[in-house]
Amino acid sequence: MKMFALLVFVVTAVLLLSLTSLSSPSETDPMPESANEDVRPPESVDMPTVLSLGMSAETVRAIEGDPEAIHDGRWDYGPSWINFDHGEVVDWHSSPLHSLKVTSSSPSHRRP
Repeated sequence: MKMFALLVFVVTAVLLLSLTSLSSPSETDPMPESANEDVRPPESVDMPTVLSLGMSAETVRAIEGDPEAIHDGRWDYGPSWINFDHGEVVDWHSSPLHSLKVTSSSPSHRRP
């Protein structure tokens, strides 16, 4: 009976050690190829969090996401909208029903 208990203990210890070595790579193992592909540069810390006049469409999309509709230089986000001229924000309206990430419901001054 003691031999059986010892055998169960040894088999359990070997299984646990082998599972542990499978789940954590050793320090000498090279990094898997797929892990290298997932390495990305950190997001820019200077990325604005609110809209402002003169912003590019790419920056607006990063802040607000994809619009529900785009027509004639205007991006619609439900009842809110953003107007572009030559690829830059020139105006917006932020409705309380679907507010934009802005500091005011419309720009305080308009660019010429």
